[in-house]
Amino acid sequence: MSSAEQTTASSTSSEVKDVVKISIGHKDVGKFVGKGGSKIRDYVIKKTRDSVEGESGVLFCQIVTKKEPFADGIQKETTWARLKARDEGVMKTLKENLERHEEAFKKMKRFEGQSRFVFKVGMEHYKIAKFIGARGKNIEMMKEKVREADDSLTREDVYIQIKEDEKIKMKNMKFGELDCGKDIEQKVLITVSVYTNDRDASWKSIGGVVTDVVDAINGGEESGGDDGDTWGGKGAPESSLGEGDDPWNGDW
Repeated sequence: MSSAEQTTASSTSSEVKDVVKISIGHKDVGKFVGKGGSKIRDYVIKKTRDSVEGESGVLFCQIVTKKEPFADGIQKETTWARLKARDEGVMKTLKENLERHEEAFKKMKRFEGQSRFVFKVGMEHYKIAKFIGARGKNIEMMKEKVREADDSLTREDVYIQIKEDEKIKMKNMKFGELDCGKDIEQKVLITVSVYTNDRDASWKSIGGVVTDVVDAINGGEESGGDDGDTWGGKGAPESSLGEGDDPWNGDW
């Protein structure tokens, strides 16, 4: 397995045992296991039982920690899973579910402390490509606008995603519908994820950036060219000319 290494294996007439090493730090074991073992029970044991045909028989998964002997003045801490199943087939499934739970946990930990804001706005769906820009150019420009507008950010990491409106799980996020494009029938969801020490302030600042960008897209303010840069860069061309200006002149 990519995240666990097999160390020993033994079997009896009624069960198979194995021990695998997992890359979960000692301080994270409690969260990984869950209160009363709830996460191991739900994501490892139950998923294995549900995927096995007929009676699953014995299923066991225990997470243990160990301090290794000192080597070169350093004592490493390791984490292991003791596993038990009725046969090799069920053991394979049990290991796969343990690995999935481990990968999901590490992914969740990677984004720990991140605030996710979802804005619903009016925008024709064909304009999503313009919002993104060629090779994501406009998304990158919007990220920079967010960094400039929000003084509450604790990290430079900004993640932005746009998709057509759909039902979403209202979990671990803040959701709101902005007035921009309210008269447009088609809607999109714009997700902005940041690390902030003031969620309310960031919500307000980022909402302002989203409004400005969406208004520019809906208003057709384009800087021209074939690179998909539709609202950033030099901005919209000048629309008011002086008395002596030639309409053919200028950067358009």
